[in-house]
Amino acid sequence: MRIADYHRQMSPKTVTWKAIPNDPDGAMIEDRDPSRDNLASTPAIAYIRKDKYVRLQVLGTYYSEPNQMTAKREEMRTKLAKLKRVP
Repeated sequence: MRIADYHRQMSPKTVTWKAIPNDPDGAMIEDRDPSRDNLASTPAIAYIRKDKYVRLQVLGTYYSEPNQMTAKREEMRTKLAKLKRVP
């Protein structure tokens, strides 16, 4: 199963997934609307490798300045995408 198909079936309607360009695993970034979803501040990426679904998500995020949330979330997504992949 492709990851896009999995996300289409399993994600709430308020969540969209964006492909990371040129990613060897076809990883995708979770995008949540902050006005409709209280998990919008927790950046996540997901990919499938060796038939295993892998999701990397930062929980317990804190933003001292609420207006910085979007920029900080994008920064964390970039870091998640660069982590060494398993399995």
